[in-house]
Amino acid sequence: MLYLLVKAAIRHPDQVGAMWDQAWEYLSPGVRSTWTREKYAVEMTQRPVEWKSVDSHGEPECEAEDACSVKLLVTYSMDSPL
Repeated sequence: MLYLLVKAAIRHPDQVGAMWDQAWEYLSPGVRSTWTREKYAVEMTQRPVEWKSVDSHGEPECEAEDACSVKLLVTYSMDSPL
């Protein structure tokens, strides 16, 4: 499932930073029980790291219908006081 979100991010790199509300669905049930979708999206957009683009390398290797390994190259920028 995460692969689908990553695939969408690759197709629409200008929207990578705006996809946190969708990414919430792929968190574990325990994390989702402590963070609302809205709170997670706000928290992720206020972090000092901003995703710029995501590129996949090769095809995903799926162990099960809902479990895949994907190699990614993430380009990002980070605000740092250093």
